[in-house]
Amino acid sequence: MRKAERIRAKSEDDPLLKADIAAHLAWLDKAIVQVERAITQAMRANAELARAGTLLRSAPGIGPVTAAVPI
Repeated sequence: MRKAERIRAKSEDDPLLKADIAAHLAWLDKAIVQVERAITQAMRANAELARAGTLLRSAPGIGPVTAAVPI
């Protein structure tokens, strides 16, 4: 959704709509940070999830976001 909004912002000429899209992008960015923090906290709070996340992240190319998806 964030990528779609960025693309839409580039093609928009109306200043009011550009401002609305910019506000939406800012909200999305903040919401994504909050969700990522909540996921990280949940994984740290649960030993089994923490072990699974550590194991997944030990694979080349797997970072914290990708590791959290199957968990």
